[in-house]
Amino acid sequence: KHDTLHDKAVAMASAGKVHEALPVFEQACVKAPGRADFVHHLAIMQVLAGYEAQGWANMDSRMAIAGICGGYPRPEAYWKGEPLEGKTLVIRTEQGFGDTIMFMRYARLIFDMKPAKVYCYCQPEMMDFVAHFYRGVEVWNHKMPPPMDFDYHVNLMTLPKLFPGQYLKQPAKT
Repeated sequence: KHDTLHDKAVAMASAGKVHEALPVFEQACVKAPGRADFVHHLAIMQVLAGYEAQGWANMDSRMAIAGICGGYPRPEAYWKGEPLEGKTLVIRTEQGFGDTIMFMRYARLIFDMKPAKVYCYCQPEMMDFVAHFYRGVEVWNHKMPPPMDFDYHVNLMTLPKLFPGQYLKQPAKT
């Protein structure tokens, strides 16, 4: 049964057997193709095991899991890597503060694309951090209605997929 396979893979990964858990997660995903949570767990293990391209590609599965990312106006304007010169982009934080700290560094790569404006729709507790370390990003409290003057929006944890090979590299300072 797919739940049993998934639970076995979680137990293996929890015991530090990430590489051994990967085929078990894959089997669970094949047996339950509609389970976005299974694919999300597989994605995390793929990234941890060093299979970054597959892991970050599969990481978007988290957006189909209730309560992980939430909705946003104009889903058709979700950024998929289109040119940003002269455009306005909203970066949406998600999940925890550590994810915001780790993945906001991609803002520097976004600035290289010469957007007109970059918003960070983020946790209130992270607004000062983002404003201090990412000058040029306009912070917006995600407990307020979102900024609506945008061309595109993107979830923060989608950025590694859009900037392959840049995850471990230290971007230039803005």
